[in-house]
Amino acid sequence: MLNSTIAKEGSANIIHLEGELSAITAEELGKLLMGLVDEGRHRIVLDLGALTYVSSDGLKPLLEWREKTRKLEGGARLVVCCLQQFVKTVFEVTGLSSAFPAYDTLEAAIDEV
Repeated sequence: MLNSTIAKEGSANIIHLEGELSAITAEELGKLLMGLVDEGRHRIVLDLGALTYVSSDGLKPLLEWREKTRKLEGGARLVVCCLQQFVKTVFEVTGLSSAFPAYDTLEAAIDEV
């Protein structure tokens, strides 16, 4: 199960995720990210501090977001924050750590988005 909440701070759209991010719940995250893009909300912080599980399949929506926003005028930015060690390992193994900057705190991520 994956729970999500969205908050806005300045130009940052903050998505707090809690629970499991897997192949089963990835569709939910994908809909959320694409919905923000469709609304013109292109500055996103993913707070992953409350994830209890993450799989590489669960992260596919991030790649889809990147592909969809690649050519947007004005650019788009997605950063992640508060990664626990097991989440950080999945990001490193999948190569996503080079595509999506990671910050230790939510405040630092908001400053960079």
